[in-house]
Amino acid sequence: MIRYPAHGDPPIHLSVYRFATVLSAPLVISLLFFSALTHGGQQERVVAFQLLPNITLVLVFALAFIIPHRWLYPRSLWPTDGRTRLLRTFRRISIGGLARTEDGKFGDVLLADALTSYARPLSEVYIALSMMFTRRSTTGKIDRSSTVAVPILLAVPFLIRFRQCLLDNQPYNAAKYATAFPAILLSTLMRLNTGYFTSGNLSGLWMIAALTNALYSFYWDVARDWDLTLFSPRRSSQDCKYRCTCVYYTH
Repeated sequence: MIRYPAHGDPPIHLSVYRFATVLSAPLVISLLFFSALTHGGQQERVVAFQLLPNITLVLVFALAFIIPHRWLYPRSLWPTDGRTRLLRTFRRISIGGLARTEDGKFGDVLLADALTSYARPLSEVYIALSMMFTRRSTTGKIDRSSTVAVPILLAVPFLIRFRQCLLDNQPYNAAKYATAFPAILLSTLMRLNTGYFTSGNLSGLWMIAALTNALYSFYWDVARDWDLTLFSPRRSSQDCKYRCTCVYYTH
């Protein structure tokens, strides 16, 4: 049983609705403001206010993770414990840490696993902010030429989950996340496009690395994480009504 700390926040569903409302409000206001300013499609207005989407992104990020809510709302109207626990969890898993089972280990695993799915969006956010602060337009072609920050942002979520699996004595599960590193490295080297490191020379290796990661992840998720019988002889059992999706429980 997981022991969550007691708190006096509103019910969880109400907290979620309030949080979603606050994060959605800047987006709606920004869309309406941008539409009014660029009405008619005048090019000078589009150029003058092309930073508005990025400012909105920064504001939403600040509302979610940086600005203390006590500066914005009375505590009686806005939950704070939930975000505090989220930030504490981020801090714990940032080095691949794991809580004890009774203290929320499953939540640590779930959050770290979700970060691997958001690796690409996180790198895109970095690119957009970097282009904004260097005064380059983000409404045109996106500059993905970074050979340091972007690969690190792509690799860190997988490294976090990799270390968690090692701490939890799951080497084969850790191998699933380790297979992402060759694909990230080869993609970075191909982006250099100098000497031997060109798309023509490395595309074959990159395809092998990407397929290895995709196929291993697919197998592990289906056969291990979800306990489906697609790759198991048990799927031919008469006990499985749906042979490819039957869940097998051990007692």
